[in-house]
Amino acid sequence: MRVFAIGDIHGCSGTFQKLLNSKLKLESGDKVYVLGDLIDRGPNTKGVFDEVFMLRENGIDVKILRGNHEQLLLNALEDEEAHQFWIKCGGKEVLDSFRVTRASEIPEKYLNEMKLSQKIVFHNNLILVHAGLDFSEKDPLQNEDAFLWIRKMQVNKEWLRDRIIIHGHTPQILSEVLNQRGSVLNLDAGCVFPGRPGHGYLVALELSTLQFYYSAYSG
Repeated sequence: MRVFAIGDIHGCSGTFQKLLNSKLKLESGDKVYVLGDLIDRGPNTKGVFDEVFMLRENGIDVKILRGNHEQLLLNALEDEEAHQFWIKCGGKEVLDSFRVTRASEIPEKYLNEMKLSQKIVFHNNLILVHAGLDFSEKDPLQNEDAFLWIRKMQVNKEWLRDRIIIHGHTPQILSEVLNQRGSVLNLDAGCVFPGRPGHGYLVALELSTLQFYYSAYSG
């Protein structure tokens, strides 16, 4: 069994499929953690989730972590002001992909994936999270908002010990992602921003070997 983590997809279902089919070549029994921000901005959020459902039907164990964009959508279900803010953050593209006009009209099957998503997962010596941990806290696991939103972590290595944080959220150029070593690995190479130099790549990490895989943007 192989286990992978995948960075921010942001509705880029074509790129997601290319990474899965051309690079990862998953088999039944493999496991995938998607580190949040499956939605918003890109052309086909619905297609991203449909691919997740298909993987599960084929025996792949796919776990979805919550990103700040999933949280924005969940907030939009409760409050009109939050709904308008989500629209400005890329929600319109989500509504278009489902051919609906409001977050509440998205089929429950898809909303449940976000409602049930975990904010943090521990896998062996790895900590999987969308954004990171707040090391200004005595216990960095107490601030759950940080799991979704924090940037520029100041890591407390005494607390972290031999563990490694795997996260996304903050886009980096591909060469920086691939050259990472040490106790924090960021998998976000700005898949949904192909017009930015060095961005426009979806990145996966095999967790047992810490080997990177990536595919360039293709919708």
